Amino acid sequence: MEDFLAACAELRPKVLAETGCLAYDHTIPIHWPPHPAQANAANRVVLIEAWDGEESLRRHGTVPHGKDFAARVRPLRESVRVEVLRRGALSGQITGTAASSE
Repeated sequence: MEDFLAACAELRPKVLAETGCLAYDHTIPIHWPPHPAQANAANRVVLIEAWDGEESLRRHGTVPHGKDFAARVRPLRESVRVEVLRRGALSGQITGTAASSE
C-alpha cells in the first residue's frame, strides 16, 4: 500500500499542472463497520479527479506521466474500476473521474 500511495503522491502535482485540471487527490475510505460496503476499506484507494470539460479529460488520458503511473502501479493493485461522472445541475457541468484500486 505504501508504494501505491507514494506513486499517487508523486503523480498529483503533475496532474494538477495539466490544463483543465480542477482537482486531483487520492482518498482512503474509512473502515465503517456498520456498512457492509466498507468491508474491504483498508485495501482501497480512490482517486478523484475534476476537469473543466471533456476535452481536458481526453487530453489527460494521453499524457506520458499518466501512462508511466499506470505501468508503475499495475503490479501493486488487484483491480481497477473507473467511472466517468458529470456533476449535477446544482454543481455545474464538470466532468470528473473516480478510480479505485484494491
